[in-house]
Amino acid sequence: MAIAESYFAIQNYDSALVYCNSVVEKGKIITFNEGLQKSYHMMYQIYKIKNIKDSAYNYLEKFNDIRDVIFNNLKLNDAQNMAMGEELKSRELAEQKAKQQKVIFIIVLASILLAISIYINGKRKQKEKLRLIDRKSTRLNSSHEWISRM
Repeated sequence: MAIAESYFAIQNYDSALVYCNSVVEKGKIITFNEGLQKSYHMMYQIYKIKNIKDSAYNYLEKFNDIRDVIFNNLKLNDAQNMAMGEELKSRELAEQKAKQQKVIFIIVLASILLAISIYINGKRKQKEKLRLIDRKSTRLNSSHEWISRM
């Protein structure tokens, strides 16, 4: 396309048309829409300059058609990118929710273990107090018996 643009710049329109046609042929084979668009636009300009209105109009229509294709492809890509972005956000939110649930589970589990530990510790202290009371009671009874014997 650069060669066609160079010929166009020096007003060698016939050579510019040859290279534009070459870009069009190759652009159709490999689906090079941007090259087709530039070529059609340049061909429109050349035929307009040469005052060949039918050809100028024909290439203006082709230019507009390919421009619409490019625009529609861009919009489709934008829509797909938005959909992918939404999917990524959904995944991230799901991952955050899973993390929060794990943290909540760990906190609940730790709270239950703490409550059980406090309960067991309280029972142990209660048993120790009962043993201490039992020992004192036994000593008191022994002392009572000793005093009664006297």
